[in-house]
Amino acid sequence: MKIFNNNDIKKSTDAKCFEEGEQYYQQQKINALKITKRAIDDIKLTASIADEQGEYQQHISLAYTIDEAYEIQSGCNCHAGGNCKHIVAVLLAYKNHESSTKLADAEKQWLKQVTTVELSSAIPEKKKFIAYLLKKAPSLNTVSVHFRLTHLLQSASLANGRVIQLHHFNNRLMLPEYATATDMDIAKALGDISGDAWEGIPLKGEAGYTALQKMLSTEHVYWVENAHMPLRAGERRVAELKWQNAGRDMRRLSLQILPDAYVIQTSPAWYLDSKTGDVGPMQGASFTPHQWQVLAQLPDIPLSDVAKYGAQISAVLPGAPLETATKEMRETVNITQAPAVNLFLSKKNMGHGQFVYTMRVRFMYDKYEIQPLPKDTVSRFSSTKKIVNVRRDLGAEQQVLDRLGAEGFIGTVADTGGDIEFVSANSANVIESAATWQHFLQDVVPVLEQAGWHIERDEGVELQFHSVGDWQIEVEDENDWFDLRFDLDVNGRKVPLLPLISEILLSYEPDNMPETLVVPISGDEFINVNSAQVKPVCQVLYELHDKQTLDAKGALRLNRCDATRLSELETHLPDTVLWAGGVDLRALGKRLNDFQGIQPVSLPVGLNAELRDYQCQGLNWMQFLREYKFGGILADDMGLGKTLQTLTNLLLEKEAGRMDKPCLIVAPTSLMSNWRRESEKFTAALKVLIIHGSNRHDKFQHIPAYDVILTTYPLLARDKEQLLANKYYYLVLDEAQNIKNPNTHAAKIVREIKADYRLCLTGTPMENHLGELWAQLDFLMPGLLG
Repeated sequence: MKIFNNNDIKKSTDAKCFEEGEQYYQQQKINALKITKRAIDDIKLTASIADEQGEYQQHISLAYTIDEAYEIQSGCNCHAGGNCKHIVAVLLAYKNHESSTKLADAEKQWLKQVTTVELSSAIPEKKKFIAYLLKKAPSLNTVSVHFRLTHLLQSASLANGRVIQLHHFNNRLMLPEYATATDMDIAKALGDISGDAWEGIPLKGEAGYTALQKMLSTEHVYWVENAHMPLRAGERRVAELKWQNAGRDMRRLSLQILPDAYVIQTSPAWYLDSKTGDVGPMQGASFTPHQWQVLAQLPDIPLSDVAKYGAQISAVLPGAPLETATKEMRETVNITQAPAVNLFLSKKNMGHGQFVYTMRVRFMYDKYEIQPLPKDTVSRFSSTKKIVNVRRDLGAEQQVLDRLGAEGFIGTVADTGGDIEFVSANSANVIESAATWQHFLQDVVPVLEQAGWHIERDEGVELQFHSVGDWQIEVEDENDWFDLRFDLDVNGRKVPLLPLISEILLSYEPDNMPETLVVPISGDEFINVNSAQVKPVCQVLYELHDKQTLDAKGALRLNRCDATRLSELETHLPDTVLWAGGVDLRALGKRLNDFQGIQPVSLPVGLNAELRDYQCQGLNWMQFLREYKFGGILADDMGLGKTLQTLTNLLLEKEAGRMDKPCLIVAPTSLMSNWRRESEKFTAALKVLIIHGSNRHDKFQHIPAYDVILTTYPLLARDKEQLLANKYYYLVLDEAQNIKNPNTHAAKIVREIKADYRLCLTGTPMENHLGELWAQLDFLMPGLLG
């Protein structure tokens, strides 16, 4: 199992987060790291980290996948939500802990070896291995493989050992000590054909061919039916279809191998010589699984019908080495010439709505088409009248295959057995694969056709590559939120960019992209995008972007606190990008990016009080919130003048002429008189209306005529309709911890009240848990914290 290292961490985050997380780790900011190992490949980590912004909790799952890589799933209650600097710091702490543990274990193991060295040399351990036992499977017309865990005796023969099954060594995460990487590859290949069987697995098809090749490389393959004879790779042998006498003027078709051997129906087929132990390829038996089935099901044929059936078999099995059953002589024709090239492009359905583009190549000698495999020097075509021997130019054929490889394609043996199927060597990377196909179709195919290649496309192969015209960024703002949408002009239609960013970020880091990105926009359509224009979008929105957060139009919804992202985009994107809407938000973003600190303000002329320094700072802060349209919590301790600071801020707004609507203050019943007294004493210019008591119903109609409206939390539910009928300049909650439970009636009603600005006053913003603070911030700026 691969050791967890820094590269595994870097794959789950960006360079900036990794650097900051490394600093946190070095500064030992991680608290209470807890490691829970449910299994060797299933690890849970929990921890907490405190910094200047607060204390954050981390939850991480580590899973070791079948691809020998670590899959990291993380969560953090910071603004990023996961894959952040806090997560990086915890992962580095875990990596260091594991390294120390492994070092200590290694030291113990070394000491154990030192103390037992003499005993080990005196009793040599017999190395165990997996023996692959082949035997006939007559019902399947091939051979089957069984498995045994064993070792060699001094006589070099096999010990009895014990029978094992495929599932004992086909799990890479729990690979036993006796199994090698090659054993694992064999198990993978056999798993494709085993079905529900764990032993006695037939060797057939392409997967059987792969498994047989790997088995021979282990030198642990044996033929059960000849005293467990060791098997080895042998030379190519000639195979021919012959008509045998089946009695009473009947003939039976059988495959004859010279020298005689048993057929293994893989693709391509191999022989097994039970006398010599040789296993090898055959010339003249390149049949597909379906063709093997046709041969096996052919009944005995009357002698008079042999010629007719022979012609049909030659049509079904072109190139099959079929001898005639009659004694008439057939004409033999020898063809020697350079091959012409037929290239077929197709679209292969991979299931689940996924497709892959493929190519296969065949060679034409006169009118005879030949598959690349097997690479026989001579291919024979037979009919009742003549035999055609095509002497192939294998060197010229290999040059064709090499040319396709040089253009970025990789070939594998197709299901048909004799064909080689070419796909993009970068199939796992959709963008790079599309770039490979675009270059091939637009630049290479015309050259190949001019050189004489015949190229055909299936109807489904209609790849289209478009250039991108104008870029437009559309911003639609609504209260504390705005929708950000990028549209690309592609031949007169709008294509949203943000859904495509997900595919780009899956393939590349923002600072490591090719010059041009060939990005899919539909099944067969792609656009060429300049990465210089995409990089700023990826870098600015890297942490925020998630395909699941986009709406049906491909827009990303952001809080107005993220307005700085607009300013960054405007700075880094070229002037040719068109902007629509969001003028105020973009201006806000620029001001936030250029922010130099909270500026002092002059006290209102009508204030009848002298503010202390910290109260002036509170006033400056409230003016900053108003200027930038943010909400905030004034959390001075009790008795430090939160009421006076708030009234001073409201008086300043009135004197500046900005207060165009009344301000609503909600407070506990016991503080109604205090608000009234302090307003009368310090800010007499503010007209105050108290809505309280049994006669309050007559006062609702006068709300628009006052500067400050005072009401209580208990009355919110009763007076909901009248309060919601008005809009307010400020909505202030005194003792705001009263809405710490967001499910109460009061908490829900204050969220419905429409106001230009919101402010909370409390000396105890959090009494029991962070959820109380969240409730107040969610009232001030809904959705900011999720």
